[in-house]
Amino acid sequence: MSPGMSASNKDSKSDDKDKVDYIMPVTISEIIYAHQNVDEFFSDNIKLSQVTFVGLVLSVKELPVRLDYEVGDCTGPSIEVKQFVDNREDVPENEKIKSLAEKTYVRVSGHIRLLEGKRTIVAFKIVPLTDINELTVHILEVIHSHLMYKSNPNLQNKGKAALTNDYDTSSVGIPGLGHMHNQVHRIIKSCTTEEGCSIDEIIKKLRGVPENTVKDVIDFLSGEGHIYSTISESHFKITDG
Repeated sequence: MSPGMSASNKDSKSDDKDKVDYIMPVTISEIIYAHQNVDEFFSDNIKLSQVTFVGLVLSVKELPVRLDYEVGDCTGPSIEVKQFVDNREDVPENEKIKSLAEKTYVRVSGHIRLLEGKRTIVAFKIVPLTDINELTVHILEVIHSHLMYKSNPNLQNKGKAALTNDYDTSSVGIPGLGHMHNQVHRIIKSCTTEEGCSIDEIIKKLRGVPENTVKDVIDFLSGEGHIYSTISESHFKITDG
């Protein structure tokens, strides 16, 4: 399941260097907190396009042309998964795609999309787990694929070249903090004005990340003493210089 080892577009042209030809094992929090650059998503320098994850179905909504699931994996907020189907009344019953029940563990494979300002998975495959050990296996897949990616300079360079944000993404950050917390801290640190960095500026740089998520991260960093407010409760500077 590591990058370059789980090709999903084998029929694509060999000269299409930008084509994503792998399915990246991820956690849901990795999708939610990934950095967005235009319509592409990155976890550190790893481009996330086609992804796969394991989670629990929290809710189901059936529509004639779509099945909407809310799926969670206890790594962060849940995510909405949309599976497009043809379940109209004129379709034979044996040809309709049946929805999966709530409290079912599933493996979802699909594309990350930003729909109505919200990160969503458009799934091309959703299957129930047949063995609960698949949960553990998936976590091992996530760890293994990320280690494989980091050990491959060619993949890393492609990811770095695609990231064009105006703050330092290569910084190691504060030990013990999550990826999103370090991203917000770096954004605030990169601001050189006397009044500090505003929440609106941070939200603008973290395009696609929900506003409430950004505010929760800021509250945490402030409560832990990593940042402090300046001219108002919406402007911040870092405490370590």
